[in-house]
Amino acid sequence: MADQGGAEVILLHAIDPERQRASLDCAVSRARQQLEAFGAESFHKPDAGLSFSVEVEEGDPPECVLRCAADKNADLIMISSLGHCNLLGGGAARIVNSADCSVWTPGHAANSSYGYVPNPEPKTVLAALDLMPTASELLCFVRRFCDERRIRPELIHSVAMPVAVPMRRFDYEYRDYLIGKGQTGLKWLQQEAGTDYPVCVAPGEIAGLIRGTALRQQADLLIMGRGPAQHLRGRLNGHSYSILRECPCPVLSI
Repeated sequence: MADQGGAEVILLHAIDPERQRASLDCAVSRARQQLEAFGAESFHKPDAGLSFSVEVEEGDPPECVLRCAADKNADLIMISSLGHCNLLGGGAARIVNSADCSVWTPGHAANSSYGYVPNPEPKTVLAALDLMPTASELLCFVRRFCDERRIRPELIHSVAMPVAVPMRRFDYEYRDYLIGKGQTGLKWLQQEAGTDYPVCVAPGEIAGLIRGTALRQQADLLIMGRGPAQHLRGRLNGHSYSILRECPCPVLSI
């Protein structure tokens, strides 16, 4: 991904003193040496316009990531959503929901039913949309992102159904009403953005819908929105942790 834009890469490792059993100074020195060796092998390409720097910070890992990204005016944070520190699960979700810039997390390929290989040049893109005021901004980003790569994405929207077992006739009618409302909302959004992408509107839990669609389409990337306040993010971002956990392909959170 850095090759595509000639980006400056910052390799960051955060050490939580409360979880560090060995000497903290030794841990910092060892981490810096490992990162510098890895960076020299992977990112030292002056002819390609690539450069890298190394940062080793002490403290809560999510807070270190957020602070470093803010201090360096980062355009993109790339993190793992799995690990042996408190970036695991909730830590990754904290970064996704709190960062001022976009956040990329990898898919959980081990849980997918197809042989997934990360693709830095995605060909199949899904975009998860809520019918919120900020959805038009997200759709405009999706349009620019996909136009540059000549990709035709698919839009996903889930509708929440009340729990009813077994479903009664009223429940089916209400489901059809919600699906129609979602389709109409996406139609208006696309008219504003000047797009005409295929849409998937279905009832059910959103992480499961995204996972199933990503597996069926063998998607290379999921794009979803998020923001600094819950009432602005909408229902979709209330499920960011489950989406990160269940999605088999990388997630780009805007």
